[in-house]
Amino acid sequence: MIWTLNPELLKYLKIEKEDNGKHIIWTDYFPKKRSANPEEIVRQLMLVKLVLHYNYDPQNIILEYPIQIGSTKKRADIVILKDGVPYIICETKSDSMSYSKDQLSSYLAVTRTKYGVTATGIDIILYQQNDDGSMSVINDIPISYDN
Repeated sequence: MIWTLNPELLKYLKIEKEDNGKHIIWTDYFPKKRSANPEEIVRQLMLVKLVLHYNYDPQNIILEYPIQIGSTKKRADIVILKDGVPYIICETKSDSMSYSKDQLSSYLAVTRTKYGVTATGIDIILYQQNDDGSMSVINDIPISYDN
């Protein structure tokens, strides 16, 4: 299923202009200030959605989570941990969904994570990795760890 990022989430973002003219962004849930580029804005919106809508604890949400793929170390945009291992992986992009789906697919396969999300500034697509390694679009990801 394809969802959209709710504009109502924008009120949780904090954006400020630094003395050097660059903008930074953060939220109360993720107070580390980051460069406010388009992809980071999408990521911050997705983080707020994961905390407020899905009830995930910010302490279990890791940004730039390292994933070893062959001899290369990649970084997943957002990973929700359950018992210290990836439970949901989210890839955020400012525009191209096809690239993020391929990237997400490789991350899910390597980590054997069941759920994945791709998010752009407009759409969120939710996935489940099947036993055969393929991905299916699903209606929703679990709310917190209980469902």
